[in-house]
Amino acid sequence: MATIVEKTLKNGGKRYLAQITRRGHMKPETRTLHTRKEAERWAHKREKEIDEQINAGIKPLKRSTQRRTLSDAISRYLAEDRRGMGKTKKQVLETIRDEYQISKMAYHQITSSDISNFADQLWQRPKVDSPATVNCIPSTPLRQIGMFC
Repeated sequence: MATIVEKTLKNGGKRYLAQITRRGHMKPETRTLHTRKEAERWAHKREKEIDEQINAGIKPLKRSTQRRTLSDAISRYLAEDRRGMGKTKKQVLETIRDEYQISKMAYHQITSSDISNFADQLWQRPKVDSPATVNCIPSTPLRQIGMFC
């Protein structure tokens, strides 16, 4: 069951904070809406989605996380790198982001078979003739952005 809290703004207006919690499954998820009815509607709909994910054995994720793609993660990594990235590493990440279908996938849904298919696609590139290149390229950038340990 969601909790709905009425918040009073400095100008006297009201907003409604809906909070959903599922112990042991996720961090609380909140959203602020203009009316209590909107907050109740959002909470009911979102609770139903979360319960369906839990019942299917899937860890519930926030909607914003569900929409993030590998391309988003790579772009953020490139923008936030403070250590000074080498030209080759930057070029490899940009190529993955711009040219490969795997970058369009939500990163929480990428499986080992997707990475294997990506490696197969790398073999099709001109001048790729070393197994070390194919084995290294998929894992290194993905590990750098926190997908693999």
